[in-house]
Amino acid sequence: MERYEVRPGEGFGPFRLGMTEGEAEDLRKTLDLREPPESFYLEYLDHKLARIGLDAFSGEAAVYRELDLFHTHAEEIIGALAEQETFLCDCADPELASTYRFPALGLELWREWAYHPKLLENPCFMEELGHDPELLAEEQRFWYFNQVWVQTDDPRANFPLETWPAPYTRELHSAPPSPPPTPEQLAYLTRKYGLEPPNIGRE
Repeated sequence: MERYEVRPGEGFGPFRLGMTEGEAEDLRKTLDLREPPESFYLEYLDHKLARIGLDAFSGEAAVYRELDLFHTHAEEIIGALAEQETFLCDCADPELASTYRFPALGLELWREWAYHPKLLENPCFMEELGHDPELLAEEQRFWYFNQVWVQTDDPRANFPLETWPAPYTRELHSAPPSPPPTPEQLAYLTRKYGLEPPNIGRE
């Protein structure tokens, strides 16, 4: 497993923000790096490297000041970084966001969904857990970040963050059972889809 250093405002691993597209792609070939998601995502503005990302799927380590950004619980990472800089996130509950952005660091962390141990005190979550015992193991995958990005301060490299409700903040209700179709509805569906009429009342 490679250990790649996150250098906010400067670069990530072997790549440096501001490299030309040609320089960055030549470096990728020279180092024989795989294509994303197995290695670095490289995004350009005006043919210069503006965003550098790495996916946890790559199996590599993304490290910032000895903090392993892929293998440390999300709330520990955010707590440590928040002591240095303010952040933006895409959730009304900052402990249950998917995207966290530290503008002053040019650092963005993303996970597909959000998990925090406090969900074990959430009645809606616990109700869902009662219906599906495997839910907890599934949710705990999102206790960690999936992607780490280093980016320039160019506004075009920073997508707007929309604020969403926290997971399991609204109780979910099952849809009421549908009544059985009437004979008229069955006849209509039979004609529409060319179905054989139901074998009802036949010997």
